[in-house]
Amino acid sequence: MNLLKAEITTIEQSGEFALVTLACSGCLFVALIIHHHETYINVGNAVYMAFKETELSIGKQLEGGLSIRNRFASVISDIHKNTLLSEITLDYKGHSISSVITTSSCERLQLAVGDSVEGLLKTTELMLMKYE
Repeated sequence: MNLLKAEITTIEQSGEFALVTLACSGCLFVALIIHHHETYINVGNAVYMAFKETELSIGKQLEGGLSIRNRFASVISDIHKNTLLSEITLDYKGHSISSVITTSSCERLQLAVGDSVEGLLKTTELMLMKYE
């Protein structure tokens, strides 16, 4: 599980859904949450953004628009390839985060240590946890 500390900057609510905007190391992230009843989800509060390694996609030399709102520049710091899956470790502004993608995708993108890439994370895949 990847964890990044962030600060809640805005909350836009409609019925049971809320779009929570968070600041983390100079970038804005957005999480879609359901049943916004947690007391720690308030503007100005620190939280952890949590997401699974299998939910983080990687893009290289992206052009044009995407519906994925959470896009952040990173540098590949390590790659561990296995037969089917590869673990890609990214350096996001000093934070180490991991992505697990298929090895065929890793090879198709010709990913290598030192490459500049974008981390891609859907708003529905970003969970918020109480910061303690």
